[in-house]
Amino acid sequence: YFLADSWFSSGDLSKAEYWAQKAADSGDADACALLAQIKITNPVSLDYPQAKVLAEKAAQAGSKEGEVTLAHILVNTQAGKPDYPKAISLLENASED
Repeated sequence: YFLADSWFSSGDLSKAEYWAQKAADSGDADACALLAQIKITNPVSLDYPQAKVLAEKAAQAGSKEGEVTLAHILVNTQAGKPDYPKAISLLENASED
């Protein structure tokens, strides 16, 4: 996950996606969240529906990053009908310790 996050931070979305997928396949919830973020950032692999599935999986596994990413997706019309109340609830939950 940390390698994927480093590649994401440096702007190499292709390598970030590769390593995030490997970590997500190993069950890393934060990697699922990062993969979702890549899916809504990388113009080469832009996929809001898949990003939503990944972010939901991450959030359900307890990832705060997953909750924030899912909230971001839920207010974007490219992911379907916006769900503002759920997005707000996710952000409130993510802000708790």
